Amino acid sequence: MARINRGWYRAGGPERSAKGYDGPDAIRRPVGYITQVLTAQECIRPECELGVLLTTGEECQECGERAAERVAAAVAARLEQETAERATKQDPAGPPAALEEHQEHAEVSTVPVQRSTWRCEGTGCGRVGRGEAPDVPLCDECQEDIRLSLQEAAAATG
Repeated sequence: MARINRGWYRAGGPERSAKGYDGPDAIRRPVGYITQVLTAQECIRPECELGVLLTTGEECQECGERAAERVAAAVAARLEQETAERATKQDPAGPPAALEEHQEHAEVSTVPVQRSTWRCEGTGCGRVGRGEAPDVPLCDECQEDIRLSLQEAAAATG
């Protein structure tokens, strides 16, 4: 349902399929358009939606949707491990100058590892959230869907 709403409202489906709309990108067959939106899949796994497996709520390891996050987490873990290893190899006379310089800049150069701390409470969503839980526990996609729905309702009443 989220995929249909996202594809339909972001593409301006209600306006483009209205009887009075005569633009070049008009939707003449809304059912066919919605079918196309529903069947469009960016990942080879059918249960993957924006990098999260709908069946388990875990991240999909086969698509590129979350690949950048996984790479950043791996780099941050490697840098943290290297920093810890260098700190344990200090000699009693004190760390070498290069290590002191590295430690001074370690806080600036490392990427923090953000762990999953919350899940989206959008209807049927459940996407994994990263970092601090927001005041309204909704992912960006669900917030966008709500915003578009509110605009549509305002346009219909106004």
